[in-house]
Amino acid sequence: MIIKTQDGEKSVASTGLAGTALGLAIPGTVALVNQLAGGNGLFGGLFGCNNYAANDSRTISALESMLAKEKAERYADNIGIEVYKEAVGLSNKNDDKIQSNYVVLAAALAELDKKTAVAEAVNYERLSCLSNRVTALEGLTKLVVPNSSVCPGWGNVTITPATTAA
Repeated sequence: MIIKTQDGEKSVASTGLAGTALGLAIPGTVALVNQLAGGNGLFGGLFGCNNYAANDSRTISALESMLAKEKAERYADNIGIEVYKEAVGLSNKNDDKIQSNYVVLAAALAELDKKTAVAEAVNYERLSCLSNRVTALEGLTKLVVPNSSVCPGWGNVTITPATTAA
């Protein structure tokens, strides 16, 4: 629009329209540049406008990964606990079997000890009886040693039984 003044004619534009146009043009241009830069803002995020969606998805992905790791560790821990409990249970069962077998073996050994003691007592008595009989037989006879075995070179000895008076 042209206005006539004392100094002459001047071209004047409406400041409201110009401010609105400028206010809409700058953000529109920034939005266009941001879209053309792949959401990373002007000059690769130099003026902010970083790709928050990508950062958020990377953060969420990292958190999901940590959560999956935690779940896997808990699962492994629970499996380990179950395996340990199973091993302890089997060990206790084996201990019970060993204990019951020990009781049976101890009873069998005690019975064997009794039988052995009886057998040893019987054998001792038999040997004592035999020893007494041998001693009794030795008392009935006299040992005669040949002269040649006692004093070699003395010559022959004749033994004559003594006669008894009737």
